[in-house]
Amino acid sequence: MLIALTLLLAAGAAATSTAEISVTSQSCEPTHLFRGDTGKLTIIIQNTGDSSVNIYSAQLDSPASGFKILNDKTYDTVGTIGPDATRTFTFTFIADVPDGIYYPKFYLDLDTAGSFRQYIPVEVKSTELVATVADVPDAFNAGKKSEVVIAVGNPRQGTVNGITITPLGDGATFSPRQAFIGELTTDKTKNVTFEVTP
Repeated sequence: MLIALTLLLAAGAAATSTAEISVTSQSCEPTHLFRGDTGKLTIIIQNTGDSSVNIYSAQLDSPASGFKILNDKTYDTVGTIGPDATRTFTFTFIADVPDGIYYPKFYLDLDTAGSFRQYIPVEVKSTELVATVADVPDAFNAGKKSEVVIAVGNPRQGTVNGITITPLGDGATFSPRQAFIGELTTDKTKNVTFEVTP
């Protein structure tokens, strides 16, 4: 009976300690990934209880083949988190998976208090940017520079970063040879002007 009572008390303590840990914030950058993108998932937890909790380790488990966690060994050792304290965990991953919503599992090994787990949604959506010719001359003359304006739009649900435009074509030179747009938020358009010399 003493052994049984001890086991029941241990089980109750594990349930209580596990409930004291909660995820207060989670974010994915970029918010919507292209297939093959590298993403960053940031998770903030808080100890909402009145006693410290010892966290052995933290990990993010892949939800599918092709979804690769790049720093899966970073949090092999975590330590103690006190009452009302927070802790931030950041994982990088490659999402080489078809379009869809995936749920990698965030897992904490809580010493003798059991474990904590939560599934974090990550969306892969390969909607492409839209590029159109916004302005072009009626005709080009050999050896003479003419301006061509390219408009780039972002129909995606999230911001796209690091956008570069490179004009290509035989029988002409372009200036600049490459244009950097940088960041383009959702439903926004930016124009880039190139000088084209046939």
